[in-house]
Amino acid sequence: MNELITTETKSLPEIVDETGKTLDAGVDVMGLVSKLAELAQLAKIRKSLEKEDFSGRVDIRPLASTDVMQMTEYTLDWPFVPLIGAFIINNGPNNVRIAINEPLDWIDIIVTGTRTISHSHAKRRIDRIYYLCAAAETAAVVIEGQY
Repeated sequence: MNELITTETKSLPEIVDETGKTLDAGVDVMGLVSKLAELAQLAKIRKSLEKEDFSGRVDIRPLASTDVMQMTEYTLDWPFVPLIGAFIINNGPNNVRIAINEPLDWIDIIVTGTRTISHSHAKRRIDRIYYLCAAAETAAVVIEGQY
């Protein structure tokens, strides 16, 4: 018994260039896919380089910390850009707690202590710094930020 086996032929999707012209089936599809992958990789590299770009300017903010949580925001105040890094100085007379971007993970800085924070390779730069002292305490804090 001979049975006829029918096979379904699947056609390749239609390929259109940037002008809207349909390319013929003889076009090197794999070459086009390879070029698209290369362009995507170049876009990733460009985005990464943009992250590392900064003007080298310094934004110095003296802050008076109390037992009420406060925040300084860099994207709503001049120069309207997030920081790449920050050097925080606690001039006392008490310890201070600092949180970066969200008031979740707190960093304790003792009297006359300092802390350097870098977000040069982070997905998110420093756009807010929260600060707080213990009950009935105060501290004079200076934040030297780089953008």
